[in-house]
Amino acid sequence: MRALAAIVFVGLVSVTVSEYIHYIIFKSFDNALKECAQYYEVSDCDLNQYVAESYPDKPEVRRLVRCALINLQSWYDSTGLIESEIINFFQPSCSDDCYKNRTQACLNSVAATVCPADVNNWAYQSFMCYFRYYGNLLSTDQFLRYAPLEISQTFATAVEVLELSQDTLVEFCKGNILNNDQFPAVLYQTSVRFGFFTVANGVQLMRLYNQFGNPQLLAPETQQCVSKVAADYCGSDDVTVVYQTYVQCLANLAPIVDLIREFSKTQVSDPSVCDCTSPQIQVYNLV
Repeated sequence: MRALAAIVFVGLVSVTVSEYIHYIIFKSFDNALKECAQYYEVSDCDLNQYVAESYPDKPEVRRLVRCALINLQSWYDSTGLIESEIINFFQPSCSDDCYKNRTQACLNSVAATVCPADVNNWAYQSFMCYFRYYGNLLSTDQFLRYAPLEISQTFATAVEVLELSQDTLVEFCKGNILNNDQFPAVLYQTSVRFGFFTVANGVQLMRLYNQFGNPQLLAPETQQCVSKVAADYCGSDDVTVVYQTYVQCLANLAPIVDLIREFSKTQVSDPSVCDCTSPQIQVYNLV
């Protein structure tokens, strides 16, 4: 679906390099909800009424909200809300210092009173904590994180485009990645395709946080490190900048190496050769 959207979009308008959408997708909560209303054959009249009433606690609304959260890559029935993604859709007040505490208190109450087996109610009540206490629900499109299958597909595309050999994939699956000659190109292509790096604006730390959920990605020292690498390698090609940024600033924060290693295990003819070494970096929130 994303590939089709890219083809249609580029075919209709003239874009600059910095505007290519690659595999990046943006969506608003409102659009996600409307899509789900189509899935469940909810009329526009009923949907508009639900929105006007601020999402009343009704079985049909619960089901719609859960569907919208899944649509926005913000919910798993096994773990609940993905905090690093759901916050994209709300704007806290600049004068409000307590929105996080209020929201967390609400989520704690939901965890104590709502049965997780009732996934529609769990998703609905969790969403309402953010709707009531975190901030205003935004109407604008926001960056969506990637599902595991989408990550695998992007790596598969990189393998084909870069014509990676079986020997390279064996080295990757063993964990010999950071110092491999092919890794900078793989890292760059996948970072651009995911939207983690743009030609116009460089490394996108917020999108990396959306994907992996590691708060250190938004820490001032991480931004300082990224800025320093950009200054140190000013004039270098983008492949070098992305690689140096990852090695110097992000290797312990964004588990891209681990994702490549796990993907490579599925691509080698003899997976038993992959168990010779251990992963190179700590895994945070991969999916």
